Amino acid sequence: MTLNPDADAPNRHLARVVDRTYLGSRTRLTLALDGLADAPLVAEVASHALRGGLGEGKLWVALERDGLRVYA
Repeated sequence: MTLNPDADAPNRHLARVVDRTYLGSRTRLTLALDGLADAPLVAEVASHALRGGLGEGKLWVALERDGLRVYA
């Protein structure tokens, strides 16, 4: 997952931060993607990637096809 990708990035979605857990060198984010609010996305990102903050709790994310795993 790429945070704040370029405007023309494939699989780019606006996400609302539902929860965040600081884990030291990484942070676990639970995100609700616009149009997919019933299917939260949980991702761990490097904590330094969030240095600029999350603003109003929304950010753009790009989901890379080869980086997605689905657990049911």
